[in-house]
Amino acid sequence: MAEDRQPTRYTRVRDVRVPTFLYGTAWKEDETARLVRMALAAGFRAIDTANQRRHYNEAAVGEALTDALASGHLHREDVFLQTKFTYVDGQDHRLPYDPRAPLAAQVEQSCASSLQHLSVGCQQLDPRLVTA
Repeated sequence: MAEDRQPTRYTRVRDVRVPTFLYGTAWKEDETARLVRMALAAGFRAIDTANQRRHYNEAAVGEALTDALASGHLHREDVFLQTKFTYVDGQDHRLPYDPRAPLAAQVEQSCASSLQHLSVGCQQLDPRLVTA
């Protein structure tokens, strides 16, 4: 009977396996890397971040993920890594893109910056979301 009460860890969205529970990294600042390491060690396999320095430290998420992967106990395909593009009005002065560039170029620049921050080796993100 207890098995029936176990939470579903994954669902399918258009044939993509998606975790039902993500660890959010907003507002963690200097504690981001340590807390992401703890979340991964506790069993979280989905991490949400954003290339928006106002509320997120995406590079610290990358640091923690790199450490976890280097340990050999975790593989990149085991982690669902979600990041977001945030338009200019949602950013502070630390923009990850040229605000004068066309929107498509801003998104491309932001994704390239995210890949650098996250250092995920295989250069892959799972979803890339645009927030308003």
